[in-house]
Amino acid sequence: MNFKLALAAAAVVGLAGTAQAADLAKKAPAAADYVKVCDAYGAGFFYIPGSDTCLKIGGYVRVELRTGDHNDPFVAAGVTGPVPGVGLGYDRGENYLNSRVRTQLTFDARTNTEMGLLRSFIELWIQNQSGQTGTVSVNMRNAFVQFAGLTAGRASSNFDFIQGGYNIGNIEQDGSDRRVNLLAYTFSFGNGISATLGVEDPSTSDAALPWIWATNAAGTVITRDGSTNVKMPDLVGNIAIAQAWGRAQLSAAIHANRNDVFYATAQSKMGYAIGGGVEVNLPMLGAGDKMFVQAAYANGAVDYLLNNTGVATNALTGASIVLARNWDSATETNSKAWVIAGGLNHNFSKAVEANLGVSYLDYQDATVAAADYTSWVIGGDVRWKPVSGLTLAVALDYRNVDYNIAGVSNGNQWMGTLRVQRNF
Repeated sequence: MNFKLALAAAAVVGLAGTAQAADLAKKAPAAADYVKVCDAYGAGFFYIPGSDTCLKIGGYVRVELRTGDHNDPFVAAGVTGPVPGVGLGYDRGENYLNSRVRTQLTFDARTNTEMGLLRSFIELWIQNQSGQTGTVSVNMRNAFVQFAGLTAGRASSNFDFIQGGYNIGNIEQDGSDRRVNLLAYTFSFGNGISATLGVEDPSTSDAALPWIWATNAAGTVITRDGSTNVKMPDLVGNIAIAQAWGRAQLSAAIHANRNDVFYATAQSKMGYAIGGGVEVNLPMLGAGDKMFVQAAYANGAVDYLLNNTGVATNALTGASIVLARNWDSATETNSKAWVIAGGLNHNFSKAVEANLGVSYLDYQDATVAAADYTSWVIGGDVRWKPVSGLTLAVALDYRNVDYNIAGVSNGNQWMGTLRVQRNF
């Protein structure tokens, strides 16, 4: 009996040894290449597997309901068309309750090289809103490459400082807010001081003035605005400083207006814009509080100041009234404009904040004095962040426009906005 047990034990040991030998003969499986956190550039970055490039994917989903009203003085004057500078006016027959749903997606890829940081950034807007007949629009808002001070692609204009103010209202008059195709280089001098110089294609700006066509009695096109008829790219530069107290910037742009399509000889006129602003941190009022003041002046380059423009048509005569343009190509006379704006941000707590913004704009048309106007805007919002990544906000904005048109009263507009936004 003991002999049989010994044989059985020997057999078990032999089988176990054979199995272990077989396991040793097999090649060990490769270790899983898990995603690793990259903390060199802040929260949210991770290494792309198999590379030394760090990537951050982000964005938001935003839902807005907007309501408001305005009186259009052009109706009383026998003129129909958009109010200058007001792209969201409610004309007769339009909705008084508008909705907008937007998805933002951002991709930020960064690699540290021997010659400096190599970065590429993409920002996409996918949007559906009232007035688009149910269609979905896609906007490549940003797409650029940065390397050792060089920026190439679609990015914010180097003329810009504070874009659109602090408050979320949809009546904006705070200054330039444009993205263009550009090529620029930034010189860093240390201690937060830098200077940027580059070229920008004004015809690619999402805030560029529209082409304006005018016809004579025979219906022949005789002139159009030269804003998007590019002779040369805009030359844009700035000097900036960013330190613990806040930041400041001085900027300038040179713009060439041109029209050589409908004339025997080419016509051109140079324009320019200058601007400056300062943003100051206010920790004595609350954690994260800040304020800004900025101003700009343009001669023949007013689209650096105006975010929304338009052309009105006299309903009785059919004649075009230019409400905003860089110049008049028939007389080669520049239009002029200046704007001053300011804003205040106050944080009552980590969950509640409020914003206030004011601005004043003066526009002088190149040849049509009746199209001159001044405008002031005031607006504010309150935001509640009950949990991380979620913002619930309400905003109210008011605008008054004073037209230099005989017999026409001032125009005014107000707008209320409700926003729900989830950032990720």
